[in-house]
Amino acid sequence: MLVPTLADAVRSGLLSQQVADQLASLSPDAVPVGCTEAGCGLALNTVGLKQLTDPDEVHAWRLYLNQGRAVRILLTALTVDYDLHVFGPDGLLSGEVVNDEPDDHVVELEAPADGQFVVYVNSGRGDVSDQAYALAVLPL
Repeated sequence: MLVPTLADAVRSGLLSQQVADQLASLSPDAVPVGCTEAGCGLALNTVGLKQLTDPDEVHAWRLYLNQGRAVRILLTALTVDYDLHVFGPDGLLSGEVVNDEPDDHVVELEAPADGQFVVYVNSGRGDVSDQAYALAVLPL
């Protein structure tokens, strides 16, 4: 499920108040790019919501960044622990968070070149939830 605006994500109560305030102040009407068979798209100042309902499921999110763009990729609203992995346009790992707690996961990076990054969310320990997680892309 994708939230049509950041304001909707704030009203849904799925984000912590601190994160919700930060997202809302950046761009309360940002629209996510949407999903295709290749995965879901994200853009700067957007948030996407999805559920992992199968322990073997992996969600792929596409994100295009221009060279030099610094971003914070935030996985939040977790009720169980998921992992966050970010791969750059060269296919190499740009950052990841794989801890054992359902805390906010943050990867900060600066794009070394123009290109598509792929952000993966999975349950490394087989946990699933009927609650959606939130994935946001914020400028640094």
